[in-house]
Amino acid sequence: MLCTFDEKKKYLRKELNEIAKACKIKYITKFNKEELEKEIKKVILQNKPKNTTIPKNEKEDCIIEFLNKCKITSLETRKQILDIINKNKNVVIPNDMKEYSFKKNNNNNVSSSGYEKNNFIAFCKYFEDDLLGFTKTQKPKLRAFVPGGYGLMMLLENKYNTKGKIKTGDLDITVSINNTTSNVIEAYNYLLAKCKKFIELRANPSDFKINIVRLPTTYNPILKMRRYYVISIYYKNDEFVDLCLTDREINKEEIDLECSNKSLLPIKKDDGYFKEYFQIIYMENVPGVDSYCYLKRNPVTGKFSCKGMKDIDRINILCQLSKNKSFQKYCKLTNELTVDKLKAMSKEKRDKLFISLRELI
Repeated sequence: MLCTFDEKKKYLRKELNEIAKACKIKYITKFNKEELEKEIKKVILQNKPKNTTIPKNEKEDCIIEFLNKCKITSLETRKQILDIINKNKNVVIPNDMKEYSFKKNNNNNVSSSGYEKNNFIAFCKYFEDDLLGFTKTQKPKLRAFVPGGYGLMMLLENKYNTKGKIKTGDLDITVSINNTTSNVIEAYNYLLAKCKKFIELRANPSDFKINIVRLPTTYNPILKMRRYYVISIYYKNDEFVDLCLTDREINKEEIDLECSNKSLLPIKKDDGYFKEYFQIIYMENVPGVDSYCYLKRNPVTGKFSCKGMKDIDRINILCQLSKNKSFQKYCKLTNELTVDKLKAMSKEKRDKLFISLRELI
């Protein structure tokens, strides 16, 4: 029996007792039937999630459906995800999800001498005009940059001739309609059609699939953007490319043009990756900023603590190599930090360690 109460139903005393137990009400026998009903309603009202437009049971149904589509079947993992979502009001819940699969075909282009076998290089070449076009015109169709590990990896390899320091298996791209000739629907339809065409031109289209997540248009004050869609391409069930469609402001001045032309991707300048990584470290380590990020990626207590520590390690590499000294004050916070050093601190000290990073938000 769950801690719920249906106003339309007439309960037997035995049923009310079971509900009261589920609601963790003490001294059940001291209440008469009417009093027990009031006590149950009181507990349910107190436990009702605040600041949500979706009743808890409907919210959980929505999330469970989403987890099923994502093929997340582990009961333990599902419970952990639901717990995080129900306890934190600032978790973004997808509105919808679609999946596209592809059939085998006889692709004549494979035998061509110009056919590119490497999927990443092929993708970059195929989308080069779309992703780098805004650096060459005032009113482009799209704007974009490569965030995270892949972007920083390209910066290190093509600007600092440093290879092997960062390893990542998937490519994330932030695409924007801000100050472009496209609206959200036009950009989404264009990107989806082009992703499908790219896959159909590969030697093995059946090894690919596309997942699309439609997101609520909630403004993120830290990332300074709304996210509309994430178009995820998978290759042999591994993450390959994520295209996140947003309204973020992206200017040509943010982009390292020389590095981008070598990478065939829009790669930010050093200060762009400094700000990005220090922002995520701020969210991962300071409670109350982004509850989901803190619970998931905190380098000591997070479910995926290794991600939080990896972000600290990566920014330290850039701190060592970059000639941009504007961020040295913040580099001192992360320099030589290890999991053991963080664990040796009290939670209170850890939670306050990165508060100064708010200056970069």
